[in-house]
Amino acid sequence: MLRAGSARTQDPVTDGATVVVVEGERIAAVGGPELVPPADGGVEVVDLPDGVLVPGLIDAHHHLSVSALHPHW
Repeated sequence: MLRAGSARTQDPVTDGATVVVVEGERIAAVGGPELVPPADGGVEVVDLPDGVLVPGLIDAHHHLSVSALHPHW
């Protein structure tokens, strides 16, 4: 679980959330303090109090490298 100052989700409903729950390699939930379990719940909580969580960019089709090799003038 990640707890930050805010999380940018690009979703108007959850943008600005403060908690992101991760199960394995997947995001399981996004929301607020209500998602934080009790201290004895056995869940690792990573605090990023002044941080902002943002979605990562994974370009699985190598668009950036194609653009570098074949620039459009």
